[in-house]
Amino acid sequence: FKLLFAYAIALLYIQRKTLSRFVNNYINIMFYLSLLAIICYSLYNIFPILNSVNPVINNAGHSFSNLYLFCNTLCYNRNNGMFWEPGAFQAFINLALLFEVLKKQFKTTKIIVFVVAILTTFSTTGYIALFLSLAIIAYKNKFKHICYFMIAILLVSFSLILLKPGFFSDWLSPIFNKIIYLNTESNNITSASVRYYAMRNAFIECVKHPFLGVGVEGLKCKLYDYKAKICLC
Repeated sequence: FKLLFAYAIALLYIQRKTLSRFVNNYINIMFYLSLLAIICYSLYNIFPILNSVNPVINNAGHSFSNLYLFCNTLCYNRNNGMFWEPGAFQAFINLALLFEVLKKQFKTTKIIVFVVAILTTFSTTGYIALFLSLAIIAYKNKFKHICYFMIAILLVSFSLILLKPGFFSDWLSPIFNKIIYLNTESNNITSASVRYYAMRNAFIECVKHPFLGVGVEGLKCKLYDYKAKICLC
């Protein structure tokens, strides 16, 4: 019922709003949510006692301080915003950032807030998407050489991760270790390994059982070893 209600609200909204108004509304909402998240994230780091405010425990057994528009956990020092984990938060911010940088005239204040919020998520995917958005800004402002340089840095970084896994392990380990572990066939379970094996195993089962499949429960059994203890929600 909740899902149908959400779809109904979304349908009513898109019938009354133009695409440009939706984009502007989305940017504004994410701007204020990002600004609030930065403030709350800073306060929680300065005053750890705030973690005792309205505590809730999720399905994975992790404790969160839930302020509804912001939640924080002691499990990791990353900015969740109002979402269940930092990776989800960065996805919504990066979409707002992309909408903003693609405007003819973007607002620097919003760019700065979005960038700071993404940096505090410590999300590998978030950083990659942020890097590409900054490259777009450089390109639009006729700094094409800077844009090409940034893309080259990104490609070199990934090459080093794949060819020399230990290169980033010390000074950027919180960000790149997920990819490093996957590349070195480590037994560590990370979000990168979960996503990789979820796609790979689903494809393998699709090839093996192209018509009847294995069913939802069957697929869960296939993925269990790779997703164990990774769920945060």
